[in-house]
Amino acid sequence: MPADAAAVFEAMGLSAVPVGGRLEAETERCAGLEALRERLKAFDGEGWICFADRLWLREAGAEIPEDLGPVLSAELYRRSDDISLHVRQRGPGWVASSIAKTGAVKGAGWIITREFLRHDWRTTGKGVRAKYEVCWEPAAEGVLRPTVSRFVGFK
Repeated sequence: MPADAAAVFEAMGLSAVPVGGRLEAETERCAGLEALRERLKAFDGEGWICFADRLWLREAGAEIPEDLGPVLSAELYRRSDDISLHVRQRGPGWVASSIAKTGAVKGAGWIITREFLRHDWRTTGKGVRAKYEVCWEPAAEGVLRPTVSRFVGFK
């Protein structure tokens, strides 16, 4: 990593050590709620799912409750192959993005892992820390900009 990039991250108060790489997403559309539920079930990762009336924390392998209504958004992480799934409601359906980390290549950015969102979740009664990776890439005139982020599990 160039010294100037290290200085930028340090000035921003980011104590985590950046690693070279990029986060890349593949997006698919889920037209109906049943298709989305099947996609979430097949992914089988840990994370959170936001329903209309509550936020539900999912452990890997847990069944998704049928009685909680429609899914508004979700972020899951599958440790076995280091892939994240982010879901957002768009129009009459949902967009599901699979996000994976690529290795360091020339011209790629830097990935920093951050822990935040310390919260006493009502569903578990205990505090958790959500981990996210943020990819920063060079932009015009030497500026670094965040381009993609992804959920990478709870701690």
